[in-house]
Amino acid sequence: MKRISLLLIGLIPLILIAQQKFSIKGQVGKYNTPSKAYLVYKFNGQDRIDECVMKNGHFEFKGQIEEPDMALFAVDREGKKNIQGPNIDNRLIYLESGSLTINSTDSAKYATVSGGKLNREFDVFRQKSALIETKIKDLVREFQANAAEAQKNPSLMNSFQERYNAVNSEFRAAEYEFVAQNLTSYVSLNIIKGWTKLEFNVEPVEEIFNKLSPELKNSKTGKEINDLIKKLKGTGIGSMALDFSQNDLDGKPIKLSDFRGKYVLLDFWASWCGPCRAENPNVVSAFQKYKDKGFTILGVSLDNAKENWKQAIIADQLTWTHVSDLRGWQNQAAQLYQVQGIPQNYLIDPMGKIVGKNLRGTDLEAKLHQIFGE
Repeated sequence: MKRISLLLIGLIPLILIAQQKFSIKGQVGKYNTPSKAYLVYKFNGQDRIDECVMKNGHFEFKGQIEEPDMALFAVDREGKKNIQGPNIDNRLIYLESGSLTINSTDSAKYATVSGGKLNREFDVFRQKSALIETKIKDLVREFQANAAEAQKNPSLMNSFQERYNAVNSEFRAAEYEFVAQNLTSYVSLNIIKGWTKLEFNVEPVEEIFNKLSPELKNSKTGKEINDLIKKLKGTGIGSMALDFSQNDLDGKPIKLSDFRGKYVLLDFWASWCGPCRAENPNVVSAFQKYKDKGFTILGVSLDNAKENWKQAIIADQLTWTHVSDLRGWQNQAAQLYQVQGIPQNYLIDPMGKIVGKNLRGTDLEAKLHQIFGE
């Protein structure tokens, strides 16, 4: 027992060395009590929110991180911890070992960050992507202003979807260019981590991930990404679709394998998911056009409330088979398919093989046209 205790004591310095200390000082405006500055970051796998009462705009944070990572810096003039949202005064920064200085004459959003290699690299990326992000925000505002009309007009909805896809592709290209030019940066690692939540065609993600430096690939985040890539490859194009069973609205169990012999679109969605509801008219159009040619759809909802799920099916006229275990993000089928975001779909051939992923808008129509013709 004494020897084991000595061994454990011997490991303590190694554990402490593994943590990286950081400090942040700065000034935003001339704010005083009740104004507070906040720092949101992860430590030991848990979300942490540090706060500091501002004195003439000054603040200071000290802490530890396991490895360099993104964090959120925010200022709330009322000191009520309002730190996230579209109209909240915040900005993203990178925490790394050493000291950072954050300064601004009036707001956290437009603060400058000095100190640390990662924040210099992050600023380069932010400058390159700022114009594209503005395009996305403008398009979202335009859609929100015309949402009611778009829901009734498939042509207008398709127009918004195509424009969004184009701008989103532009943003992804900017991200890819940055990663390709910065293969030793934790900023690149975080960009790829974001892809694993938003992109589901794993091959290009794996290709660029494998080009990262050994330090990044062997980091905690790098290992998590590598594990997820391996899991996603199990649901990649060419793989056999993993079978599962869930109940429909009437409580009847339905298996994915029940649809063998047809092309089936396995569609993950939810009533509360705005992008899902916006995409539904395209899915309805494809279903109506090809349902008599050997095509069908199995919708898997990530809802928690049965009534909300049911009402969305009726409102969007989704006249195909639907299932759910009403466990939200813990939906077992969604976990089986490593669903990180919705809408997400898989096109499965009559033999049960995955032949398409995340086919939206005109991409779904083009793929089905390729299979069935007019």
